[in-house]
Amino acid sequence: IYKLTSVITLYACWAKCETNVCGENLVWTLDDNKLVISGTGDMFDFTAGNAPWSSVANYINSIEIQSGVTGIADYAFYNLTGVRSAEISQTVNSIGEGAFENCLMLESVSIPDGVKTIKSSTFRNCISLTKLLFPYNVSCIEDSAFDGCNNVSEITVYNPECIMPDGWITSNVDAVIYGYTNSSAEIFADGNDLNFVSIGVYGYDSPVLWIFTDATETLQIFANGEMRDYPENYIPWNVVKDEIKTVIFDDSITYIGANSLHECPNVSKIVFPEKLTDIGVNALEGTQWFENCDNGIVTVNSVLYAYKDGIEEDNVLICNGITLISSNFSSSFKNGVASPVSM
Repeated sequence: IYKLTSVITLYACWAKCETNVCGENLVWTLDDNKLVISGTGDMFDFTAGNAPWSSVANYINSIEIQSGVTGIADYAFYNLTGVRSAEISQTVNSIGEGAFENCLMLESVSIPDGVKTIKSSTFRNCISLTKLLFPYNVSCIEDSAFDGCNNVSEITVYNPECIMPDGWITSNVDAVIYGYTNSSAEIFADGNDLNFVSIGVYGYDSPVLWIFTDATETLQIFANGEMRDYPENYIPWNVVKDEIKTVIFDDSITYIGANSLHECPNVSKIVFPEKLTDIGVNALEGTQWFENCDNGIVTVNSVLYAYKDGIEEDNVLICNGITLISSNFSSSFKNGVASPVSM
């Protein structure tokens, strides 16, 4: 009996300090019952039950995927029935099929922002999961991704167009779906007789997709290239214009349309797109952001937007760093303005 106990002890000690390769530039270690994956890049491909740590599966009760890892392999943590938590770095952008299947004790997992698809059987039979949160970039949840996860009671979906097949998640009739009004999450909840709670408003007004989130009082505006111009008495987000405090324009936007934020009085913070080349007439007037700008030339990135508190037509001054003149500025002068000058 003494010799057998010694062998078991030695084996446990070996397992806890073993280091091995699990990707071209990845290694794994078992440290105090925590499986740690470190390095850079994707894991090697695995089949169910054949990951390199399968021989010590009974010792693992938590998982840590460190910064630098970009891909979790198919069936990476298949049948690790003692795992209770999984900490996944934001550098991960893909999670393989069946990656956490049969992790019966898994209580919590955070899906990184870069993951776009939750693949088939990824979390199948994770019966201890109770809450799920899907970031904006998750655009598709495949069939059977959460089969058997019948104790999930709270689901938050931040992508208003996320593809969700009927019956994909839960048999818990008391489950609550949090999402945007008019979104696929609301449609899913209605179609499956589940409770729905709105976290904001979502809309599409070609070519713009927009999302307003109640909790952060933030309007996000997405478009590829140019927004369209809006009349003074209509903007798509008019229903929430008095509630907006922060506006984030997607980096793909090159032109902010006329009157886009006109008379959105409480907007005090605006995150402008890096590719911005032009701003339409009265796009920013009437916001707290514009009110807070100093008198004189108002610029956005390298775009000359306006001259606050008026200017004589013949006394236009182009300042350092200005390479573009906005449509809003040009329209203010009957005779136009001179080209930018390097100072």
